[in-house]
Amino acid sequence: MGFQQGLSGLNASSRALDVIGNNVANANTVGFKESQMHFADMFASAIGGGSGQVGIGTNAATVAQSHSQGNVSATSNQLDIAIKGQGFFRMQRNETDQTASFTRNGQFRLNESGYIVNDQGYVLMGVQGVNGSVPTSATPGVLRVNAFQIQPSASTMIEMNLNLPQDDDPTGNGDLNPVASFDPANVTTYNGSSSMTVYDSEGAAHTLSTYYLKTADAVGGATPTPAAWNLQYRIDSGAPVDAGNLEFTTTGQIATPAGGLITLPAIAVTGANDLDLTLDVRSITQYGSPFAINSLIDKTGYPTGNFSGLSISADGLVQGRYSNGKTQDIGRITLATFRNPSGLASVGNNQWVQTAESGQPNDNQPGVSTAGTLQAGAVEESNVDLTRELVSMITMQRAYQANAQTIKTQDSMLQTITNLR
Repeated sequence: MGFQQGLSGLNASSRALDVIGNNVANANTVGFKESQMHFADMFASAIGGGSGQVGIGTNAATVAQSHSQGNVSATSNQLDIAIKGQGFFRMQRNETDQTASFTRNGQFRLNESGYIVNDQGYVLMGVQGVNGSVPTSATPGVLRVNAFQIQPSASTMIEMNLNLPQDDDPTGNGDLNPVASFDPANVTTYNGSSSMTVYDSEGAAHTLSTYYLKTADAVGGATPTPAAWNLQYRIDSGAPVDAGNLEFTTTGQIATPAGGLITLPAIAVTGANDLDLTLDVRSITQYGSPFAINSLIDKTGYPTGNFSGLSISADGLVQGRYSNGKTQDIGRITLATFRNPSGLASVGNNQWVQTAESGQPNDNQPGVSTAGTLQAGAVEESNVDLTRELVSMITMQRAYQANAQTIKTQDSMLQTITNLR
């Protein structure tokens, strides 16, 4: 019986060393989860049994994976994604093969067809956006960048935030109408100006210039109306156009036009639809401080944008970045969680598949329910503790040697019996 016990110990120790060796070999594998050998003792079947029963050795009961969190380390690839917490990336074998698998390895890239894939060509899954909008709930599908170019949008609303100094003198002398003598090329004929880029329906850029002229009192000549300014504008190098007057309250807030909006007449441009611009002047003030432009914001216009990259948020939102500074929602990465992740079956290439022991996957937005969050530009390192593994290797090696010694001792005892005369 001693041979059987020693042999079982050798087999179990050998298999445990295989597990340890696999852990050590994958110490640098992104998303790898270490395994541990669980042993169980063995007894021969016997009627009655009793406390004096001697076991017949040990066996390797199971290889259990530890799904503890690995260290998160930063990378230079914004499509590298680390999971912080529970969950797995849901993957599809390729663009057409819908065989599902799961991984913690977040080393992704964009392939030539616009799919987010890993090094083995598995396609990342999630909720695909439609026309820049991502559904709040949907069955996970493959994620794909469909818009490699954003079409231009014409400027329609311009938000103006600036200050006109309360104590400025009116342009021109007291005998002249300052509006009539206004010349954009002569800075002495206006009190301040601003310029910004606007876009037509084809995405072509145009320069919108605005000029601010402190008005003179219509009766009395040189005495200015303290709270009134004339606004002039032009597109590119065209002739200036009178946009009307701006009037302010005694506290420096806009009073005229009522509502703070000035709708300009349609402006003809070459090769595109007319520009229809509205100036939002509600944030223009008249204080005692000098003329200052705080901001000029085009609320609607932008040129054609070419795809320049992806950004991924902690809650899994995937956004496309474009050369015109705009972003568009592409989709959302979902995470699959399991009641028993240790029950997943490893199939290589950093992939697991579900089993009856793992249960069904529960797909959630990152950060919702038990799902962890994401960190872009980072990966989760292997959770293998090399120091512990090397100590375990020495321990298991000693166990192997000890079991070999029991076989040697049993052989010596049999040899003694054989030599009896």
